[in-house]
Amino acid sequence: MAGVDDIIARESAGDPNATNSRSSAGGLGQFIDSTWLDMLQRHRPDLLQGRSRADLLQLKFDPQLSKDMTAAYAADNNAVLSKAGIPITPGATYLAHFAGPQGAVNVMNADPATPVSAILDRSAITSNPFLRNMSAADLRAWADGKKSQKGTKPTQGPVPDTVPTPELGNIFAQLAPVSLPALTVPSAQPQLATPLVGSGPTFSYIPELLKRQKALS
Repeated sequence: MAGVDDIIARESAGDPNATNSRSSAGGLGQFIDSTWLDMLQRHRPDLLQGRSRADLLQLKFDPQLSKDMTAAYAADNNAVLSKAGIPITPGATYLAHFAGPQGAVNVMNADPATPVSAILDRSAITSNPFLRNMSAADLRAWADGKKSQKGTKPTQGPVPDTVPTPELGNIFAQLAPVSLPALTVPSAQPQLATPLVGSGPTFSYIPELLKRQKALS
C-alpha cells in the first residue's frame, strides 16, 4: 500500500500548514473537517475532552498527529477496499485517501469511460476542479502516479533557458543558391587614366602654350 510519507507528499508536499482554498482540507494529510473529527473520535477520543470544535480542528496542523491520523486512515480505508474485493495497491490506497473509501470503491468498480463527475459527489469536483474532464480510467491512472490521457492537474513544463537553434548547415542547405559576378583581376601593366573633359590641359595643347610663352618673353 502507499506509505504515509507518499500520501503526505502528494497531499501537502510536506507542509504542515497547507490548506485548500476550495474546501476545509488542511494539514499534512489534508483532512477535511468532518473526516478529521471522525478520525479523532475513533482513534484519539482522549483528545476530545475539554476542547472545543475549533480547538480540535486546529489539531489538523499538528505535524505528528496529522501523520498518525494519515496512517490510521489508510489502514481503515484498506479494510474497506479489501472487503469490497479491491486489490490493495499504492494507487488504490491513495485514491481512498483522496476520494474517501467509498468513493475509491465506486471509481475502481466503474466502467473506465465513466466521467468522474458522475461517480464522485459535486463537492469533490468543486474542491478539485482538475477532476471535471477525467474518466474513471484517468483517475485510476492519476492515483497510480501515472500520466492520464486528459484532465490531469495542469502543470507547466520547464521553460528552456535558450531557444533551440537549428544547425547552421541545415539553414544554409535550405537557402536558394546565389550567383555572384565573376571577379575581374587587374592586369599587371598599369594603364594611364583617360583625362576627363574639362579637368585641365591635355598633351595636345602643350605646343600652343609654348608659342604663347615665347611671344610674351
